[in-house]
Amino acid sequence: MPSYADVDPSQLTSRDLDIITQNAKQVATDRAADWSYEQRREAQPLLDFLYLGPNSVVRDQAFLQREGITMLLVARDARMANTPLISVEKASHALGLQVHYVDIEGPHHMVSAFPGIICAINDHLLAVYHSQRQNEDGCIIADSSTFRRGKVLITCETGNDRSAAIAAAYIMAIFGKGMVTTLQFICIQRFCCCFDEDVKRKLQSWEDILRARSQVASSSRETATLAFGPPLNTSHAKRQIDEFMDMDRSDYTANTDEADRDRFEGRIAFIPFVDQM
Repeated sequence: MPSYADVDPSQLTSRDLDIITQNAKQVATDRAADWSYEQRREAQPLLDFLYLGPNSVVRDQAFLQREGITMLLVARDARMANTPLISVEKASHALGLQVHYVDIEGPHHMVSAFPGIICAINDHLLAVYHSQRQNEDGCIIADSSTFRRGKVLITCETGNDRSAAIAAAYIMAIFGKGMVTTLQFICIQRFCCCFDEDVKRKLQSWEDILRARSQVASSSRETATLAFGPPLNTSHAKRQIDEFMDMDRSDYTANTDEADRDRFEGRIAFIPFVDQM
């Protein structure tokens, strides 16, 4: 289950998180037992809105249309940055899919790329939702009968390394899961994924960053709660003072130190003007 406590509030609001995840519980489908070699050429859903597979699966436009894919996020070697992928461009034009290329030089540049990638995915999912809103009697709603949810397919050459690392980073950021749990969640659904030691170290660093952000966000929320907490009950405070001032004189004498009024006991009445005789 997604939890806003694990999300950086500077990136997403709680409402945004609800829209993106539909507040749904994600359950891993165990494909390890009956995994076949041919399945590595296919794409598998990791979440109900996030798929992972190789670049070659983009050629299967019937699959993209059937699954309702709305965005292709293609991770590739930075040396291929200026080389368009024909199959990706064809699918984009034929089906009206948004395309986002991620050019990564190597594992050492992954962590710095993660925030922008995650932001691109979330922005797309939110844009798809908001494009279908309708204003009815001043309320913004989405027609459930025609509503189409945004879905993202993350690919790389094999669908097992760069794209898998990006999928892991996204799940960790949105669902607040640790690296080990996330990799298990992914590998049980796409058994051929390969996370080498360099990638694991980068994902561990990403987990540390996310944990620090979560702690800062939690601290900020607590500070805001204290700063904008319930106001003092001034009317009640005033009533207490009024009651004190209305005390019987005998009560006051018995407690001469109350309200420091004893400072005025025994003083001669002050007359501001006195006629000279």
